[in-house]
Amino acid sequence: MTRRLTLSALMTAGLYLGAGAQSQTNITVHGDDANTPLTKHDTVQVVPPGTKIVPGQATGTGGTGVIAVPDPSYTPPDTAREVGAIPPEQTKILQNRRESKKFTGAGFGPAGFGNVDEKMPAYDIYAGRFWEVNKFAAIKALGEVASDFDKATLANVTLGGNLYAAPTDFAPYVGGGLGLGYGAVPGDRNFGFNVGASIGALLFRTSSTQMNLEGSAEMMLSQADSPPSVYTARLGVLF
Repeated sequence: MTRRLTLSALMTAGLYLGAGAQSQTNITVHGDDANTPLTKHDTVQVVPPGTKIVPGQATGTGGTGVIAVPDPSYTPPDTAREVGAIPPEQTKILQNRRESKKFTGAGFGPAGFGNVDEKMPAYDIYAGRFWEVNKFAAIKALGEVASDFDKATLANVTLGGNLYAAPTDFAPYVGGGLGLGYGAVPGDRNFGFNVGASIGALLFRTSSTQMNLEGSAEMMLSQADSPPSVYTARLGVLF
């Protein structure tokens, strides 16, 4: 009698804990003699935290049984006081990301030097990459050379950005940048940090091919008493 009651109770428990289980535990059922195990093994499935058992159709049998469903009344353990443990609901997740528009740019124009004993007109050429990150800003990485093809040459590589006034076809902007520069001028050669500023307008901005017209000023921060600088007016294309 004891054997039958024990087996019946375990089978009933296995039925109510059956569906929706994640891990399993094998239980050996003993007879009247505790040292004599039966050959039958019943499986008790553990209900995961945050779920509850409700009546439902047993999987694969076509009959009725029980299933585990999310329990709306379940409250997860408070781990806020544990070092390095942050509850999921307190974690800020970046939901949306914006893909930047990428352009290759190049341009040229006339230039003039400052603090350089060279009165001849010079020429400026630049090339680089632009990343438009939103409707009002873009990141830029440029390489630039200004030279009179005789005695004076200033070259630099800069990283900076542009701020646009409006997301329209005609978009005025201001820009700035910081980088490294090299200057070869009469009687001196300089190497150091380079700072620059620009003002201009982007044309056909809503197109995949654009044009910019800008004026810029670049100055090399060197140990010279009069750091060399260059001023340019240039026209460029972005594609």
